This record gives sequence, C-alpha cells and structure tokens, in this order.
Amino acid sequence: MLSPGPHELILIFLFILLIFGGRKIPEVARGLGKGMREFKDGMNNVKSELEDVTKEEGDNGPSQTSSGEKRSSGKDRAKAGKGSGTERQKKS
Repeated sequence: MLSPGPHELILIFLFILLIFGGRKIPEVARGLGKGMREFKDGMNNVKSELEDVTKEEGDNGPSQTSSGEKRSSGKDRAKAGKGSGTERQKKS
C-alpha cells in the first residue's frame, strides 16, 4: 500500500484547516487524544481482567466458580439423574 508523500500531506492539512479553521483543530486533536486514551485504558482493563480470571482458574482449578462452588458439567448432571431441561420437557 502506498503511503502519502509530503505534497499529499500538505494538501490534506490545508483541506482540514479550511474545513475546521485554526481554532477548532486543537480542540479536535484534544478530543481524539482523549478518545484514544480511553479506548486504550478500556482495552488494558479488559486484558487485565482476563488475565486475572485465567490466573484465578489456574489457582482454583477449572471446575470451580469465583465463589468457590463446584460447577457441574452435562456429564455430571446426567450421572446424577438430573438431565438437561430438554430431557425434562420430553418426559412431561
């Protein structure tokens, strides 16, 4: 992909200057900077939460919830005779 050369960049800057005016450009740039910062912070928060969850599962084992209760799989329910909701509906 071709990148814009110096002449194209000057034309783009002049076009933006004509559209927004000299006073609005710093405000627009400030708003873009804040938006990018918030997006980056949000991505970092999600990443750290995912790392915490995977670390927690590694410490507690994959069969426990965050409250420490055991999770039961479909096989466990079938062995216990509880079955899934669709099986219960078929019996009715």
